[in-house]
Amino acid sequence: MLTQVEQNQWLLKADVLRIFSTCFTYPDADKIHAVQQLTQELHHSHINHPVIAPLLQFFITLLNQQQLAEEYSRLFIQGGIPLSETAYHPSIDTYSELSAYYEAFGVQPVSGDAPDTLSYELEFLAVLCLKVALASNKDQQTVAHQAYAQFIHYHLLPLVEKLHQKLENTFAESQYTQLTDFLKKFLQQENQTFNMN
Repeated sequence: MLTQVEQNQWLLKADVLRIFSTCFTYPDADKIHAVQQLTQELHHSHINHPVIAPLLQFFITLLNQQQLAEEYSRLFIQGGIPLSETAYHPSIDTYSELSAYYEAFGVQPVSGDAPDTLSYELEFLAVLCLKVALASNKDQQTVAHQAYAQFIHYHLLPLVEKLHQKLENTFAESQYTQLTDFLKKFLQQENQTFNMN
């Protein structure tokens, strides 16, 4: 089982992934307020993580609801930059693979939500972090931990790398380009930690 420090690290990852997930949905005032509140709470706990600490500072200094809403519309609605895994990695198996993950861990997409969207996949990864942190036995913990590593390697990291590349090539100064850069670095670090290369 996990030590208290390890459990806290998994809970921190869950919070950070929830922030990312929220940022990749349309940024209305309530969502931005929730992200700012959680970010402030995490920032005050003096996190010393090479990717998460600068990310929290980024959120504190740059999160502006109106600017993010304008950028979200310009990039992902009008600009047509996709936020879904199948747009970058078309495969007949993607939906069935994602459905198998979600079903195995008791996650049901909300009606109308595409299960391959970046925000939904990030939310699922946050759920896996909670399952690792709060597992009642070693077997449950191991299964959730393995799913976490595999989901990053085979689904989220390839999606984020392609999205970041597309944003960097077309809108390098966007806050979303910076956000995907932080997310990419976080996922790459996790991928290396679990030796999934």
